Amino acid sequence: MNILGGFLKPSAGSVSLNAQPLPVGNPQACRKLGIEMVHQHFMLVPALTVRENLTLALQAIRSKKTPESLLEEGKSRGWNLDLNARIDELSVGEQQRVELLKSLCSDPQVMIFDEPTAVLGADEVDSLMDFFRAQAARGIAVILIVHKISEVMEIADRITVLRRGQQICSVARGELTADQLAEKMVGELTQPIEKSAPSPGEIVLNAENLTVKADRGNTAVTSLSFELRAGEVLGIGGVDGNGQLELGEALAGVRSHEGTLSANQEVVFIPQDRRKDGLATDLSISDNILIGNLDNASKTFSQAAADARANSLIERFQVKAGYSKELVSSLSGGNQQKVVLGRVLGTETAAKILIAHNPTRGLDVKASRFVREKLRETAAAGGAVILLSTDRDELAETADRTVYMGHGKLFETEKEALA
Repeated sequence: MNILGGFLKPSAGSVSLNAQPLPVGNPQACRKLGIEMVHQHFMLVPALTVRENLTLALQAIRSKKTPESLLEEGKSRGWNLDLNARIDELSVGEQQRVELLKSLCSDPQVMIFDEPTAVLGADEVDSLMDFFRAQAARGIAVILIVHKISEVMEIADRITVLRRGQQICSVARGELTADQLAEKMVGELTQPIEKSAPSPGEIVLNAENLTVKADRGNTAVTSLSFELRAGEVLGIGGVDGNGQLELGEALAGVRSHEGTLSANQEVVFIPQDRRKDGLATDLSISDNILIGNLDNASKTFSQAAADARANSLIERFQVKAGYSKELVSSLSGGNQQKVVLGRVLGTETAAKILIAHNPTRGLDVKASRFVREKLRETAAAGGAVILLSTDRDELAETADRTVYMGHGKLFETEKEALA
């Protein structure tokens, strides 16, 4: 898709639109010809506002539309954004909506979306699916890169499966069942994770009247009180942007808070944006695993020991990499997430409290299952997990109990959180 969007040049072959060769390697020229792409990892300027990012996108193709007109198009679909908010102050879900508005800058012939539903709640996904259908009805070719089989079976007219760079099949939707599609995607059928009956132990984390502010100074989390017990996976669902980001960061100790927060186990964190907050992508696998795992009591450092440790975790967490010195930026999203898992869970220490925010975002079926199994294993080993996720299926499969966030508060049901 990066070739189609003009971001990469193919080493062989060609791409054409309406029988005309595309200017591959020139993304601006491809946009002017009507190809819009929304990347999984956003192409936004974090220090600029929503208005400024939309203005840049509009000016690049000399569009007569305005940020205000794009915002109105978004509002008609329930996307509420503040044009004056800085991108780095927005949640991942809100940033994605800015990218979706950018895709409306031109009158495209082809629209490409890479994992567009990864951080959206169920109602938002339904709205987005309606948006895709509306674009297709207008004669626009819509290409969706997705890993969620339910979405593929709901929306696609045709399905192409790629695995390890090879085209496995290209069929009409009705030619495959969901199980057959899963097998094509990962090479084998995956079975649901078996959950044993929960037997929670002592309280390992306690939050009382927890209040957390967002980057812009507004209150994102309001007077939350809850307990987490050893051996438990607590799911926190709800539509993204209702305080989940701020809550997760406060629990992990990387954001200040008011109220009382206590834990009697080590707290480790999987942030929802692995490339921005979870990894140093220009460093090696070995260096990334080393981050946060230095022995402060040791007066010496052994590179050989660090590399041996990295190689051990590469094997244990099934990272598909040639060697420990390989750059993290060269890995797939699933393997990057496994590096994060290896760093936070791989140390041979006591049980941990794991805060995981959308940990399978953008991962395929097999990689998602691996991550969820590790969450369950963490709890089974005497630790505990808080799983903040917008994926209903993930919560149902992984969590022992689930509550929902809405307007900075916790509710027992999703309906209450959405009210």
